Amino acid sequence: MRASKIVPILTAFIAVSAFAGGKLNNKDYHSSQTFSGSTQYQARNQVRFEVYPGSLKANVTRIANLNGWHKVIWTMPYDYKWVASETRFVAPSLAQGFEQLLAPYPVQAIFYKGNHVLVLKARNVG
Repeated sequence: MRASKIVPILTAFIAVSAFAGGKLNNKDYHSSQTFSGSTQYQARNQVRFEVYPGSLKANVTRIANLNGWHKVIWTMPYDYKWVASETRFVAPSLAQGFEQLLAPYPVQAIFYKGNHVLVLKARNVG
């Protein structure tokens, strides 16, 4: 019974080694369990985005909170709807991911790193 537990771990190690060009650095990668029970490996410096249908404001706030930005200020008097199906993507940073997420909307994210506040306001045109 113990031998059967070794095979998935060895398979995962080989997959990560191939992904990293044969140079595995434990500090650069972490694993996470998926719903199907398989293990995914993702570079540590990447941010994972999961966007659900409904409120853009709620999605942005949830993603920011999951990434340690607990003070989110939405300055606009209205919200937008995310009408696409559930969407998942990975970005090199939280700022770049929000830039990609907010591109279709007239909204911009401003990160105040000193006090760790995320402000969302109408995008300046021009």
